Amino acid sequence: MALLAHLYSHIRGSQEDIATYSLQYIIAASSELNHAFTRLVSEALHCDVPDTLNFVCQSVGDNQERPDMAGIDVDGKEQILCEAKFYAGLTDNQPNTYLDRLVQKQGIGLVFICPAVRKQALWGRLLELVEDRKVVEKSEYCVSVDGALMSILTWNEVVSALKSTAASAALKYVSDVEQLEGF
Repeated sequence: MALLAHLYSHIRGSQEDIATYSLQYIIAASSELNHAFTRLVSEALHCDVPDTLNFVCQSVGDNQERPDMAGIDVDGKEQILCEAKFYAGLTDNQPNTYLDRLVQKQGIGLVFICPAVRKQALWGRLLELVEDRKVVEKSEYCVSVDGALMSILTWNEVVSALKSTAASAALKYVSDVEQLEGF
């Protein structure tokens, strides 16, 4: 058992919060890992995402919505919102208030990150919640909703991308990525 997984029951916060803060720490610590994460997000959203985003946790919006992580560009503009899911349900703000925030601020997209076993069901539920909006399918797991993109990734996809990059270009962060994987 990984240390982070062992300590989880002694740490205040949800499993999603611990995973998100761990992910944010890892991608903030290494430009190579940040690039790997933003490249993965870019591929999921089928668009170009700036590879110099600074990811921050719990960025509160005008309607008190609070996505788990926001990717902010060099000009201070939110481009990407990320929402980590394990087994908790969606909140009233998810995904519509987050998408509205992106549309209003001309951001790029919203990415949900979930366990592989939940991907299909969660994606189906997300599509149901946006069915009254202008939705254009980009791929099996990517849509444009009123001009903002929405996609879904698995934790395995995220960890694999980070692990591969750490093993070749950010060796000192291999153990951190393994902690996230073990969690």
